[in-house]
Amino acid sequence: MSKKKNKRRRSTSTLYKIHRYLGLFVAISLIWLSLSGVLLNHTDFFQLAKKSVNNPLVLNLYGISKPQLGKVYKVGDKTVLQSGHQVYLDQNVLFEIDTKQFSVTSNKDMIFIGLEDQVKMYTWEAELIDSIPMPSSSSSSEKKLIQDLGSNGSDLFVQVGSAVYKTNAEFTDWTKAEEINQVVWSKEEVLSSPDKQKIIESFSGLFHVQGPTLEQFLLDSHSGRLFGKAGVFFADLIAFLTILLTLIGVFLWLKRSKNKRKKRNKDNDRPTTT
Repeated sequence: MSKKKNKRRRSTSTLYKIHRYLGLFVAISLIWLSLSGVLLNHTDFFQLAKKSVNNPLVLNLYGISKPQLGKVYKVGDKTVLQSGHQVYLDQNVLFEIDTKQFSVTSNKDMIFIGLEDQVKMYTWEAELIDSIPMPSSSSSSEKKLIQDLGSNGSDLFVQVGSAVYKTNAEFTDWTKAEEINQVVWSKEEVLSSPDKQKIIESFSGLFHVQGPTLEQFLLDSHSGRLFGKAGVFFADLIAFLTILLTLIGVFLWLKRSKNKRKKRNKDNDRPTTT
């Protein structure tokens, strides 16, 4: 009989320990679920839909990355730069690009941006004038990639392979250049870390990333979807453990109540001494 009692006591003691540590684990998650649930119930009051979360860790969870500063060219008092897949003239978006290969030069009237297969012409106010197709090789109709772009102050020059070509006065066709001594070729700015930071600060609008709204972040973290499938399974696990915790608690309470009743009945049945 005593062995059975000891076994029941050990089982009960084990259940108490499981209930205690399980409760500590679940409590942390329940506090967050309760807090996020209260906030989501008062979205309009807290204006959660108008606030964004731009923490780097949160952006990383959503797969949002800041555009990186690519090539930078200075033409006069203007800056041509690449940020992510876009090329800018100062704060103006010019076009999207899928390669890092481009070069920039200018004359007094226009800014020229050379891509692999064409040269784009812009006004100094960032308006597109026209595009010139890349010149064909003199020995073959097959086109080669533009390697560099240059200007002598008025004319436009491109280097294609080992050959250099010059546009006509109307910027509509190319001829092979004979004299290139006065040509100034495009030169990418070599920037130190402080200089890069200055450009990023001056072009802050280009490098600003809009993260999810606070409402969306709370919804995704509340449901576990912020962490993908693993987060959803974790939320399901917390729900299951909460049910288990409740059942163990009820069982222990009933068992304790039963033991108290037995003890009370035993005390009542004990004969009184006079």
